[in-house]
Amino acid sequence: MSAFPPSINVPGNRRRRAGEEESALARALDFTRHYVELRSHTRDSPPGPDVDDDYGVHLAALADAAVDDFCDWCVVTVRRPAPHHRFVRASVRVQRIAEHDGVIPAALAQRVPDLEALVARTATTGLRERVPADVTAGLPWCVVIALPVHDEIVATVAFVRDAAAAGFGAAELAAADEATWSAATSLERADLLRRARQSSAATLRVAGQLRDLIATSLVLSSASDVATIVRELAERTRALFDADEVIVVNDDDVDPPARATAQRGEPTTSVADLSAIDGPDARSGQRDRDGWLSSPIRGRRDRSLGLIAIRRRADASSSEDQEILALLCQAAASALAATTLNATIRANEARWRVLVESAPIGLIEVAGDERVRWWNPAAASIFGWRLFRDAPQAPALPEDVLSGLRVLWAEVNAGGLPSGQTLAGVRVGTRARDLTVSARRLAGDAESTMLTLVDDVTDRRLMKEELRHAHTMEIRGQVAGSVVHDFNNLLTIISGYAELLAADLPEGAPHDAARAIIETSSRASTLTGQLQTIGRTRVTEPVVLDPVSIVEANAEVLHRVLGSEVTFTWTGPAQPVHVRVDADLFEQLVLNLAINARDAMPDGGALDVDVTRRPASELDVAHHLARSGDYVVISVADTGVGMDDATRQRCFEPFFTTKGPFKGTGLGLSAARRFVEESHGSIECTSVLGVGTTFEVVLPLVEAPVDARSDVAVLTLAPARPATIVVAEDDDAQRRLVAQVLARNGHRVLDVTSAEAARDAVLGTPEPVDLLVSDVIMGVASGDAVAAELQRALPDLRVLLVSGTATASALDGLDGSRSDFLAKPFRPSELVERVRRLLEGRDDA
Repeated sequence: MSAFPPSINVPGNRRRRAGEEESALARALDFTRHYVELRSHTRDSPPGPDVDDDYGVHLAALADAAVDDFCDWCVVTVRRPAPHHRFVRASVRVQRIAEHDGVIPAALAQRVPDLEALVARTATTGLRERVPADVTAGLPWCVVIALPVHDEIVATVAFVRDAAAAGFGAAELAAADEATWSAATSLERADLLRRARQSSAATLRVAGQLRDLIATSLVLSSASDVATIVRELAERTRALFDADEVIVVNDDDVDPPARATAQRGEPTTSVADLSAIDGPDARSGQRDRDGWLSSPIRGRRDRSLGLIAIRRRADASSSEDQEILALLCQAAASALAATTLNATIRANEARWRVLVESAPIGLIEVAGDERVRWWNPAAASIFGWRLFRDAPQAPALPEDVLSGLRVLWAEVNAGGLPSGQTLAGVRVGTRARDLTVSARRLAGDAESTMLTLVDDVTDRRLMKEELRHAHTMEIRGQVAGSVVHDFNNLLTIISGYAELLAADLPEGAPHDAARAIIETSSRASTLTGQLQTIGRTRVTEPVVLDPVSIVEANAEVLHRVLGSEVTFTWTGPAQPVHVRVDADLFEQLVLNLAINARDAMPDGGALDVDVTRRPASELDVAHHLARSGDYVVISVADTGVGMDDATRQRCFEPFFTTKGPFKGTGLGLSAARRFVEESHGSIECTSVLGVGTTFEVVLPLVEAPVDARSDVAVLTLAPARPATIVVAEDDDAQRRLVAQVLARNGHRVLDVTSAEAARDAVLGTPEPVDLLVSDVIMGVASGDAVAAELQRALPDLRVLLVSGTATASALDGLDGSRSDFLAKPFRPSELVERVRRLLEGRDDA
């Protein structure tokens, strides 16, 4: 039984099939050859800029090679990347359609109605689909093959023949598979080349960004302030990322935060956009939202310092961009931290510079070879150096100081920590000073540099001694004050009655005895005034006087002080010269200089006082005169033992004396300098050992006439309008004297012994009291307090306060226009004159 149907001529069928197979094989070979030729053109071309370009080139070549000779329709459906698109090619015989037209022709849709389903199934399963699906139904005329790239189906290729054509044989199916696989291989190769190119470009881009990042870091690190950092960061970030817009926000303790924007073209970011970029969660980490890539700038302990936001319209942000931005934020954080640190360092340096420059203690940096490398202004003042910034070269430490510092430095190098060591009596310039020194070695210095602290305690020591002496003098002053009070009362009585005696002598009678008493009382009052200076209770009263007249008036006293073995002479200018000084203190100055000269001439000698008038231009510059014009020069020269330079330079220091204990206080010349300088003058000393010493006192010349002095005036009764006067004085003799003087001038006098009694007398007298004359210090109540109380009750009451210890400050609580002060001892003429002035004010009122 034949295996073939009866109607089939077996030998003929075999020959026909053989011819068909040869034809199919030829078509397969032509298809393969044609595709290879087309692919060879696309292989040599570089990959396209994106996947779509590569797929378009290679798959179009596959479709072009398939139509006409191999199939009638070739449909390439590209599924990756999205969106899907399709290439359709048709043979001339079935009507060619436009390229890249994704519409399936009607003839093709009629030929394969379920083509879309076949394509979708192949894309899902990767298996080849055929029509007819049944292999027993004959050769397929539609084949759909999957095209995988990197194990992912990116497209499907449908080969379709018209009904007039034979189906695809085995060789043709193999050729279709081969061509599809070759196209997939070409796509994989193009994809790899494209990726390599993109990777290379990305690598170059990242390398450029890293290079620019390093340059940006250097620029930021050299910025001096936060504003410059923010501005530079914005500009360089835009260039670094080729961004359309960059926003940098700095919120390091600034309210509102500092912002900087860099953009390409017109700004596009609104205020609302800024709030969206710099929102509450913007500082939590990197964000890529709404076209903006932002990253926070974080400092130490994760503290937020600001924000960088980048916008690019063209490209999305890559992972490399995010990493570069993170590095840029770190560089910005470092720059901001460095700027803050530098600002802190500069502030600290300024603070320490002010502290060092204004420190009252000298600071000296000394190298291991004892070279002075640096010093502060206090050190310059102590050692007489120029300021460090003005010194052309480093000065040298005085040898006396250096010898003491060597011992101190040796202790420091041995590991000790000496502090507050005293260098007593070291020679600094021309003066002996007491210095307190400390030292520390500067750490990390190869030259063993010592930072040495030097404090000049000379003035402090003198101040302590002067304070101790002032306390002693205060006690002495309290004792002297009580003595002066009683002694002034006695002098007031003596001089008062002497003046009354002189007034009672008939005209033509000798007044010499009375005048001698008055003169002696006046000199005694000068002594009490000097006693008062011990307690510093006396107020200076500058007057215009003739210094030659003062010397002449005190000649007898000076002769007595100097003794018979010292010759005393004085000379003056041809025309009188006047100065304005306190008369008593000037006499004391002359007396002190004479006493010093006497002590310097134990075997006798000569003392010469010379008064001259000289212009400032002829005087020695050592006087440091403050004004031009003429001066009065009082020269006091002796022929004593003289002084060496060390003694001469210290002679005006308080408490410095060469007379030994209990022979001198060391205050005479210091008091003389203080008095002369308070009188706007100068005093200098020159001395030669074995030859003598000269003190030169320079005082400004005054053209005013000499103030009238009434030391020996005799009481003359002046007519006065009678007044009612209450006299309050606890000393009986002095009260009687004052009452007698006022009564002799025609006044009605009520005398009482206390301030309380004065209050009762003023308030209880039937007729008004015109004047109250009261001592200041009496019993329980003081005279000034009662006088102030009475003036408040009786505004027209005049008050004259008298005292041997108080000062004019006792008038502070009284009406200055109706009150006056008279110091004891006073003469009756002075009392009468003061009373007359006060009562004249009453008469004028």
